[in-house]
Amino acid sequence: MSQFQIISSLLLGLAGFGLAWTLLDVLTRPRLARPGQNKFELTRRQAVRQNNSIYRWFEPLIDEWAASGSLMAPERREQLERQVRIASERNLGTPDEFLATKIIEGILIGLGFAIVGALAGFWLIGLVAGAFIAVSYSELSRSTISDRATRRMMRIRLRLPHAIELVCLMMEAGAGFQDSLETAVRENVDHPLGQELNVVVQQIAAGRTRHDALADFQQRLSDEDVSELVFAINKGEELGTPLAVTLRNQSEQMRLKRSQWGEKAAGEAQVKIVFPGMLIMIACLLVIVTPLIYPLVNSIFGI
Repeated sequence: MSQFQIISSLLLGLAGFGLAWTLLDVLTRPRLARPGQNKFELTRRQAVRQNNSIYRWFEPLIDEWAASGSLMAPERREQLERQVRIASERNLGTPDEFLATKIIEGILIGLGFAIVGALAGFWLIGLVAGAFIAVSYSELSRSTISDRATRRMMRIRLRLPHAIELVCLMMEAGAGFQDSLETAVRENVDHPLGQELNVVVQQIAAGRTRHDALADFQQRLSDEDVSELVFAINKGEELGTPLAVTLRNQSEQMRLKRSQWGEKAAGEAQVKIVFPGMLIMIACLLVIVTPLIYPLVNSIFGI
């Protein structure tokens, strides 16, 4: 190798090292407080950094992508924000930050698959698998959040009538609303409903009015039953209706809706089971009829 080739290789290596060092410095540089960031924003970002190492390493790039607002349509952004809120995943960042983080995670995982496939000698399979993962990982992550939010909301709906009835019984016995709510929280301490009601209790204890705490509860869950409950409580308070009476009526209405939902689900299950039932019936008929038909077919066609 000539002296010129050695010098060229060294210069090329130094240039590559400088580029890699610059990229790593930009991506891993500690984030400083920017003008206009309040204490809550700094606390939120710190929580996201602790929760996700990818966000911590690639925060400048994620901020740039999230600020562009081009990662998703406004409707999908609102939908993802609602799902994250219902799933109680408060350390995932904003919807744009979450999606940008998952895109980077997908690219890194896909690149890893491509490298492993190339080292194993199956470079084409590794390349295809890596590209598929890089493209579909963010959508899969959003689907996971959606499923988690749906399951959590279903658990809250099923437990809500019991919690309301408990609060109603305690208020009829002479307890106050906040004391009754605290009891409901203790009875559902490991349940999603207990976690949401605990937020209401903490907000009231911190000085917020019951109206504002319930409005925040309604906004967090964005559910029809919760909205009807909050509306009934606020309306009853305006009209002077005893809160225990309002809660009793709401509990009965929710139980009625749950029974109607169960009847509807049973009817839908009955319709959905028709096709599998037909397949089983056809299979049974084939088992019975085939021994009778086979000799006839054999005699005619000589099979």
